[in-house]
Amino acid sequence: MGKKGLLFFICMLIIVVACVYKYNQFMAVDKVSTEEDLSPASSIAISEEEANKISNMTPIRLYFLSKDIVKLRQEIRYIPDAQAKKGNEYLSSVIINELIKGPIASSKLRTLLPKTTTINSVKVNGSEVVVDISKSFFYPPSVSTQSPQATGSNTANTANSEVTSIMMYSIIDSLTECEGISDVTFKVDGNADAQELKDLNIQGVQKRRDDIIDRSVNSK
Repeated sequence: MGKKGLLFFICMLIIVVACVYKYNQFMAVDKVSTEEDLSPASSIAISEEEANKISNMTPIRLYFLSKDIVKLRQEIRYIPDAQAKKGNEYLSSVIINELIKGPIASSKLRTLLPKTTTINSVKVNGSEVVVDISKSFFYPPSVSTQSPQATGSNTANTANSEVTSIMMYSIIDSLTECEGISDVTFKVDGNADAQELKDLNIQGVQKRRDDIIDRSVNSK
């Protein structure tokens, strides 16, 4: 084989190697593309600003009444990390105030806590939260079980103990979502033996109730 023949052979060999390399690259890309098409997405695209907001926020879990007022359903809200780090006493006050504000309108949930509710104090003793509530809390304008709007009568909440008990457990279950909190005790204007508490059978230390929480995704 002459020099020209050898040079031609080398050139052809280079061309063949280059073609094989390109073909393998193409097949590798196609395989990755196919695997990605078959795999479910595991992330969502959000802006950097939105990501920073979430990363600096702490979730609080609130329980509101279902539409038929027989179960509790969870609603999650976010507060700044700086507030959450103030401790369970501060966090408990935030939770109760958020419950009084009520659920978001689109949720179709409700709260029977009157907007005029006065919380005298919220104290934390170890794993226990002591909530001192004004007596007027038990005598707000009543709320119809058929409508989320107040009717305007001054009937005591204790007249419908079953509904009011569920309402009180919306407070208890929300407060016991705080890390380290397992017990809730109520007082009425400083009195732990108030008749209103006796009527509702929530006198003394109360534990959360998971059996009244509706965890179904599509339930309203």
